Amino acid sequence: HRLVRDTDNRALTSITTGDIWRDYVVPLTHNGCNSVVEMLSKGEQPHEIFNGGATEVGHANIFVTHTWGGTFDELYLTLRRVESHPDFADVKNKRYWIDIFTVNQYHEHNFYGTLQTAIGAIRRTVCVLWPWKDPRVLKRSWCLWELFCSMEAEPPFDVDFFMSQKQERALQKDLFDDLNDSFSNRVWRQISNIDSEKAIATYDKDRDYIKQRIEAGPGFDAINEQVRSCLKNLVSQLVYDLVPMLKGKNKAQINAVRLLKDIGRLEKDPFQSSNEPKTSDKGLELEELGQACENLLAAIKKVKRREFIRKQKQASIARYRTKKQERRRFKPK
Repeated sequence: HRLVRDTDNRALTSITTGDIWRDYVVPLTHNGCNSVVEMLSKGEQPHEIFNGGATEVGHANIFVTHTWGGTFDELYLTLRRVESHPDFADVKNKRYWIDIFTVNQYHEHNFYGTLQTAIGAIRRTVCVLWPWKDPRVLKRSWCLWELFCSMEAEPPFDVDFFMSQKQERALQKDLFDDLNDSFSNRVWRQISNIDSEKAIATYDKDRDYIKQRIEAGPGFDAINEQVRSCLKNLVSQLVYDLVPMLKGKNKAQINAVRLLKDIGRLEKDPFQSSNEPKTSDKGLELEELGQACENLLAAIKKVKRREFIRKQKQASIARYRTKKQERRRFKPK
């Protein structure tokens, strides 16, 4: 928790979580063959950055699912979002279970059981979605095992999916910059293409075991659907929050409204004044708003066409006047 809260290192944007493990954690822990948490709990100080960290080692209350292939700053920034998120306001003294600091990887033990026990005891899992278009956590078998353990816990509990502000800005950029009418279709195609069954692991035996357990349990379809549903909610809420800010960006407005309309998430018209009554019939509102979007798109095309014709005429008149002046200048007396 101390590292996540206090680290502010720009170098983290260019190195992966795996690099942190290899270049920082291993050199600090290999002599004692312990994890960082084990060293801190024994009163040892592996590095000055952990100065006083022993007082913050304790029972974790948030389990973090992430991929070692992601940049460490994405993990850090995502957990910063968790720190201030209202859904986690009830979690006091947040302590994160992050494998590179918690798991002792020097001794052989049942990693499957270790993770399952930890997840069942913590009962709060945060999954880091990076990148938002194609989450890498769904491509790694061990990340799927962590999601599986969360879904199969007794009693079961929901996984909280988070993305960093950088990923939200990437979505904003798509929204603002994409001049293609297929923005909405492309977004949902990316989400629909999520397929956790194609996940891989460093060792085939791990992949095969995890695949067998998931197929015998909730199945890959259940994991896919949970992630898709969460991504739809995250994306649609972000887009909905952005819509009122899109004044003067007509194409972005259309993309945003279409995106919301496609999944029926638009419960009120974001362009409508808060003082005006809201339409109670959700289906009717979506249908009318969809038609309004089509009309607006057609109107924009007409305006652009008229503007193009006007500029062509102006250019033609300018050329004619220029030629006329040149003829007068060189006309023999």
